Amino acid sequence: MKVNKILILVLFLITNIGYAKENQKMETPVYEIVKWEAKPNVSDSEMIKAVNNMVNDLKTVDGFLHQSLYKNKKGTWIDIYYWKTEKNAVDSNTNMADKKSLKILLELINLETVTIEIMNPLQSSGGLQFGINNP
Repeated sequence: MKVNKILILVLFLITNIGYAKENQKMETPVYEIVKWEAKPNVSDSEMIKAVNNMVNDLKTVDGFLHQSLYKNKKGTWIDIYYWKTEKNAVDSNTNMADKKSLKILLELINLETVTIEIMNPLQSSGGLQFGINNP
């Protein structure tokens, strides 16, 4: 459990490096961190393909900035979504609910293991800049 907390902290810090540009207003994204375990016999490539297909739909949702997928050594998948606002992150669940790509992804996931956490920035030394032309 301690390793997971350290991993999340490291991922958070890595994604925040290098954001601020000279004379540019800093806007740090809201993070939505989704963790899950795959159902037995689901390959990494199957999961990655399903996530990629879902992200294609997610790109049309208001406030979506970027997404990064990770998997730790224990087999837990960690998907980090970057949003303009907390409201965008919360509303995305409703906006994606009827998408076939999400339903296909959910078929690969042990739903009892899913956790979702939305995190608002309190401090940042900088971070990545996301936009339509800079995913």
